[in-house]
Amino acid sequence: MDSFQASFINEATELLVDLEAALLDLENDTTNKQLIGEIFRVMHTLKGTASMFGFENIGEITHHLENIYDQIRSDKLEISTPIFDVTLTSLDHIRYLLENPNFDGDEGIKRHKKLLVEIISIVEGDTGNNIKESIDSEEAIEDVDFGLFDDDDDEEENDGTISYLVYIEPIKEIFSNGTNPLFLIEDLHNLGNSKAVPLVNKIPTLQNLDPESCYSSWKVILSTKESVDEIMDVFIFVEDECEVKLDKIIEKDILQEDFIEAIGQLNIDEIDVATILDTWERTKSDEKKESAPVENVDFGLFTKESVENKEPNSRPRKENSTPPKGTPKQVTKPTSSIRVSSDKLDELMNLVSQLVTTQASLQLYASESQEGELETISESIEKISRQLRDTTFSMCLVPIETLYTRFTRLVRDISNDLGKKILFRTEGGSTELDKTIIEQLTDPLLHILRNSLDHGIESEEKRIAAGKPAQGTITVNAYYSGTYVNVGISDDGGGIDPEKIRDKAISKGVISPDKQLTKKETLELIFAAGFSTAEQVTGVSGRGVGMDVVKKNINDLRGEIIIDSNVGEGTTMTLKLPLTLSIIDGLLVKIDNIFYVIPLAVIKKCYEVANKELSNQYNNLIIIEEDQIPFCNLRNQFKVNTNAPEFQQLIVVKNESSLVGLVVDEIVGEYQAVLKPLGKYYKQQDIFSGSTILGDGTVALVLDTHRIINQNQNNTLLS
Repeated sequence: MDSFQASFINEATELLVDLEAALLDLENDTTNKQLIGEIFRVMHTLKGTASMFGFENIGEITHHLENIYDQIRSDKLEISTPIFDVTLTSLDHIRYLLENPNFDGDEGIKRHKKLLVEIISIVEGDTGNNIKESIDSEEAIEDVDFGLFDDDDDEEENDGTISYLVYIEPIKEIFSNGTNPLFLIEDLHNLGNSKAVPLVNKIPTLQNLDPESCYSSWKVILSTKESVDEIMDVFIFVEDECEVKLDKIIEKDILQEDFIEAIGQLNIDEIDVATILDTWERTKSDEKKESAPVENVDFGLFTKESVENKEPNSRPRKENSTPPKGTPKQVTKPTSSIRVSSDKLDELMNLVSQLVTTQASLQLYASESQEGELETISESIEKISRQLRDTTFSMCLVPIETLYTRFTRLVRDISNDLGKKILFRTEGGSTELDKTIIEQLTDPLLHILRNSLDHGIESEEKRIAAGKPAQGTITVNAYYSGTYVNVGISDDGGGIDPEKIRDKAISKGVISPDKQLTKKETLELIFAAGFSTAEQVTGVSGRGVGMDVVKKNINDLRGEIIIDSNVGEGTTMTLKLPLTLSIIDGLLVKIDNIFYVIPLAVIKKCYEVANKELSNQYNNLIIIEEDQIPFCNLRNQFKVNTNAPEFQQLIVVKNESSLVGLVVDEIVGEYQAVLKPLGKYYKQQDIFSGSTILGDGTVALVLDTHRIINQNQNNTLLS
């Protein structure tokens, strides 16, 4: 696969996400003309680029889908559930075609043909039950003409035809953006009859000619029944790379044989609206002839072959009005984004991590050498490395709304299968997370949503009997919390009964009958392997496989999952996730001769405390600034047997809604920690998030304070 096809696949994948989101929004607001127009334009974009890069089957599907939404936006066809179903199914099929452009066997071909029959049935006005009969009929499949541009919609009628003069002046750099201007001329021709005349007066001498620059512009006389918006849609790829001016000539088709011949005899500079009208008046012929096909027009310097492998610009925008009249001016191209592969971002993050480690070595050397100039240089490098780190982080952050469309589609499909009415709400879509976390977050969130759909939301009859609205609600909300992101999944279903969970846990041998648990501890039993309270197994959930994996996946991301539920009111699961997995700001501490790093984000305050004061505290509680704070001595936690210093450091950290103290021997100072995995032999050490390398090559362990505190609570070391 060449680079241009690979680029198209990436582009098409993004367009499909946008298209699916627009479709799901339209299903909730079927009167939204803006959404209908957006869907049509995205399909138009896919159709044009797919055929250009050799994905003819995708072009075929999108062409017929485009016909459906063209009829919808012109109020010739009413939106219906079968239309949404076939469109969403088509999107899934297009994703399949992106990976298998020539199909992977007879089954793929058969599926493609059945889908086309269903789409064409809708175009022909059959949106009812007869569609299923038509797609199940092999004869219907064989009888359908699957040609890409053979629909009757392309036939021109004389009534309502308007002639325009279109002036097209590309910028010189248009080829570098992958756009072939000749395809624009061809697209105009597909809208009706056209006559294109090239302006080549700006072509320099051979010595000054740049073969990668475009010097030509065009004047095109177009007779069409399409609207101004339809004409401007041709230029949706090149709004920043092409100056376009559209003038109305007359409400008639003037492209007849005598007129075309007369126009061909004019000087190109003479061709304007007034001259065209004068020429038409002189030639006046009512006999309609087909205009010369675009391939037969002499376009001057450039041919299709010279740029046929270029990638089109991918930033569509539809103008809502005719461009202002006047002399065309050069368009100044605004600052725009570029596409960068994730591999390059990963490499950049790795290089930044190495820079941070190297900078730590430089800082250590500078402090030991006591050379003022070297320390100044070290401080400058540290400042630059921090700025570079933050910039690189921002490049690797992805808004969580990239997942929301997939969730919306999941809720739609599963709720239809279960026969439940469910309103799906999303909030905080602009909240950003490390792309690595986003990639690994999808499966846990999907599993939680499936459980909410299947077990959380009751049937319509049960909800009405309980005095609830017939329609259930599921909400996904993402928001920042310090250097963490919280993602909450809430439903207004039946909730989780702690007593039922306890009974099930006892019957499965998960806990003993005499075990006393809090409500929170009881609810967390659902994360035990193989645990399920479902009365029966469904195609969605109920086998007890998954919630333990969900928790493990969240733990692997250095996150945690918090559950809260009330019987009859609903359930909320909150995922607390770090912004990034790569580099953190930490506090470097020491216990005996071993270094540790505590994330700065969780630290509230630090105090110096006498060792004997800590030793004499009952139940590991200490009074600090009139507050009673439980603490954990990490010397005891890590079984350090050497004598503790006379004065130790109490680091107060935030743990959910409470404060807890961690006791260490010494605070070294702030430190940028580049996180490294501990390796397969230490995977079970879950109280450590990872390790980092200090400036002198020493390894320091990064503490997960939340898990350390929870472990101590479970061992009754803290009250």
